[in-house]
Amino acid sequence: MQNVNKKERDEIMDENKMITVGRLRNMVTPDDKGKTCSTMLYMARAFDIDLFLFELKDVNYTSKTINGHFFESGKMIRRVVPIPPLIDNETGVYDDRLLKQCFFTRRLKRPSKYSTYKYLYENEVYREILIPTAYVNSVNEVIDSFDRFDTNNIVLKPDTDAEGRGVFQASKQASKQASKYIITSGTEKREYTEVELCEHLNGVFSKNYIVQPMIHSRTKNGNPYDIRVRSAKYGTGYATMLYARTGNPAGFVSNVSTGGYAVPIELFLKQEFGDKWRNLLNDLLRFGRQFPLHYQKFFDDLLFEIAMDVGISKTEDGYKFHLFEANSFPSNRIDWGGARGIDLIKAYFRYFHYVYKNYINKQ
Repeated sequence: MQNVNKKERDEIMDENKMITVGRLRNMVTPDDKGKTCSTMLYMARAFDIDLFLFELKDVNYTSKTINGHFFESGKMIRRVVPIPPLIDNETGVYDDRLLKQCFFTRRLKRPSKYSTYKYLYENEVYREILIPTAYVNSVNEVIDSFDRFDTNNIVLKPDTDAEGRGVFQASKQASKQASKYIITSGTEKREYTEVELCEHLNGVFSKNYIVQPMIHSRTKNGNPYDIRVRSAKYGTGYATMLYARTGNPAGFVSNVSTGGYAVPIELFLKQEFGDKWRNLLNDLLRFGRQFPLHYQKFFDDLLFEIAMDVGISKTEDGYKFHLFEANSFPSNRIDWGGARGIDLIKAYFRYFHYVYKNYINKQ
């Protein structure tokens, strides 16, 4: 098996015992040959894991079985198996009846952006990379944010939504007559007077928002970007995968789900930062291993996976990180190809054995 050797298997597996894990997804495509699932399914047997995919509709609670999708002989087949004790559930997909019978890898409610900011700020360890953040729920508080942060560019985000939904930028252009405001949503820009802006925002604030000063995080070609630092629990530590995400130059969001695209991290860092790329790469990998250990203290339950969105600004001394967001429920939209993608899959497998040994076998 490529990328697998006996030492790795012995380190990951619990006394060479086969374990069964169901990967719960919102939708399973029987002929799916995508990297996200087939790579994991293909590798799992080498690590003594009987891994299969399923949807909630595949569960029979009367017989306590699942009609699962297994990857065998190069194709997907269906097989009915007992409900396994461990479920690796896709973000936001779970069922209370199943939760009572199994250990779920993702069991936590998503914390709000502002509560995350407050926790990190009050605990000081990563305060220097935080972007100043305020909670706003009125139009006047948004208008006052330009003076509060001493900036002409702010970003507003729903406090609880993810994947770039509802995020927009507001820019203030002062003049002798009256200030004008430019609102950017996606790649669309519209100009408002202050009165018009207030009317527009009154229609937007159906939910609570946070506001931050805009951080200039653009490539040499003007595209918005961030670095996705994705970490999965690897025994008692974390394994990390990195990739850059760039967006449309007419917009300001680089999220893949809103039209951005992923770029291999080493290629991106070499293009944008020249001979500093290797130091940056090592710093990002170190951050990916250390930050989750601190962030875990914010949660009562075991934190399995976390994704951090990081911007990089150039300084006189080199560069500085800016933490855009920390997400304890990263989406499954990811390309698992490449060496680091394989490392992350191995981290999943180590975690599955870790949970069996330390939680399931002791219950």
